[in-house]
Amino acid sequence: MSTETKSIGQLIAEGAGHYFTSMAEYMQLLNKIEMSEINGLNCQEAKTTLIIAIDEMKKSEVTYFELWNNSLGLEYNAEIVLRLRNFNYALFQSEKGLNAEIFRKVEKYLSIGDVKGVYKQFYTDTNHISSMLQNLKPMADACLFNTEYLWKINQRFLDTLLFGQYIAQVFNEIKK
Repeated sequence: MSTETKSIGQLIAEGAGHYFTSMAEYMQLLNKIEMSEINGLNCQEAKTTLIIAIDEMKKSEVTYFELWNNSLGLEYNAEIVLRLRNFNYALFQSEKGLNAEIFRKVEKYLSIGDVKGVYKQFYTDTNHISSMLQNLKPMADACLFNTEYLWKINQRFLDTLLFGQYIAQVFNEIKK
């Protein structure tokens, strides 16, 4: 990582990029495990895929921490905050058919203009996923994966992905 200060937008993009790469590697791991019913599991390939997923999630976590930490000294854009506070979240959720439970979490932050809270939530979520992925290492070493635990990780990835997507959708909407 360079020593130059990155913009908030750059940090968001970088954190998301690492997140997507980690998620893609995790999906590859799930695919390898699923296809092992037909082809058998190459344990070394599975471990390598997991290590990449872990490394990328750690990079995402570090980047989101930097984003959150850097945002603490910044002032909110008053116009954006006003738009977020006046936004019709219920109508937007209904019209777009968004997952109500996840969108409530989005609304909790954005309806009060708490963008810094969103950044902290991304850090918290990536930290949690990072820990969950680390917990897979002994399973990969033994070449025995607990399906229930794999599903929990997958759910966490998807919930965080939708949270981020819905945040982006609201910001895209208020900028129109």
